[in-house]
Amino acid sequence: MAVGSTGVLYGTTEIGGDTGCDLGCGTVFSLTAPASPGGSWTETVYLFPGGEGGNLVAGGVVIGPGVLYGTPNEGGLCCGTVFSLERPSSPGGSVTENVLYGFTGGPSDGANPAAGVVIGSGGELDGTTGAGGTFGYGAVFSLTPSASPGGRWSERVLYNFTGGDDGANPAGGVVLRSGGVLYGTTLGGGLGVGTVFSLTPAVSAGGA
Repeated sequence: MAVGSTGVLYGTTEIGGDTGCDLGCGTVFSLTAPASPGGSWTETVYLFPGGEGGNLVAGGVVIGPGVLYGTPNEGGLCCGTVFSLERPSSPGGSVTENVLYGFTGGPSDGANPAAGVVIGSGGELDGTTGAGGTFGYGAVFSLTPSASPGGRWSERVLYNFTGGDDGANPAGGVVLRSGGVLYGTTLGGGLGVGTVFSLTPAVSAGGA
């Protein structure tokens, strides 16, 4: 659950909503507090269409400038997407979805993100995929904004899990700390029951 500056709550459901999927393709919803104590909250729902737009929104959303970012587990090119939803400028306005990136799966890309993303200091989005990657055990990725509005973002795979001591199949996202260090967890690997990991940005040979 994410909380906006005005107190609006934003979240996701993995199923339900649109009937283009057997159990619905998932939703993003907002809840606005009542004007007076004891009143009813107001819900606004965006229904995922499935297909390229993605479905099964297993992770939550993160709030960016005027947009929400999130990760459907399936849909897109094959294996899930990263999307943005442009929030309406006024109550009751329309919501616009943009697919920022579609995962293609291993060995060159991750697949099936199970958690949301975090926003880096440069506006990049960092997250994990539970599958795909070079070894099939998931990956950590970073997306850089497109130079043109509405364009696809550029992806860089930061790390491919090997399934050994480093871990396997991350189901949670990452936490970004100072210096660009990312922390996260995996379901498997390590001693067989998962790991806690950190990823530290590489420093070039000249120290720059």
